[in-house]
Amino acid sequence: MVADKLKLYEGRAKKAVIKEFKRLKSKMTIKYDSVDREYTVVAKGRETGYINLSNSINLEARAQVSKRDKDTTFQLIAGFQQEDWIFTEQVAFAVGNYRETYIIDYNDRYTQIMNGGICEWMYLNDLEYGDLFDPIDKLVSKITTSKKTTIRFGAKGNGTRTHILSTSEKSNVRNMYKFCVLLNRYKYLYKYL
Repeated sequence: MVADKLKLYEGRAKKAVIKEFKRLKSKMTIKYDSVDREYTVVAKGRETGYINLSNSINLEARAQVSKRDKDTTFQLIAGFQQEDWIFTEQVAFAVGNYRETYIIDYNDRYTQIMNGGICEWMYLNDLEYGDLFDPIDKLVSKITTSKKTTIRFGAKGNGTRTHILSTSEKSNVRNMYKFCVLLNRYKYLYKYL
């Protein structure tokens, strides 16, 4: 009798997890790469083959998913597109009283000239100096529950760029993070990709 009730509760919990995963998946664009045998996942309407940063989008969350290996990597990318170079050396976040600054090594900064402007970006959870996953967890939690998050890109002698994250940017980070957490925690969800 107790075992039957336990199975019933486990079944309901599994259905709830699957329902939430499908809800999150509906907010994503997912593309399979048959060469790498991986999925790239971005916010719905965004391009999977490009970093989706612009003058108004300065933070992107995406995922790389291996269904075969049942492995999911959450990626948090900070960057911008504008007319002038900054050659970013640090990215600072201000969320209420919480502050987090990431020092960006030359090898961790990506740059590209695009349509008369430049683009600079960096993967915050893949920096050369150390494993930053725990601070990324905390940063994501702060960003996604905040009323206001300010991000500042800076370099000595080259100025700064300050951006207030939009509701859309924060929502996309929250949804992607939850999507990745569910896949990493409940391996049976891989069959629903």
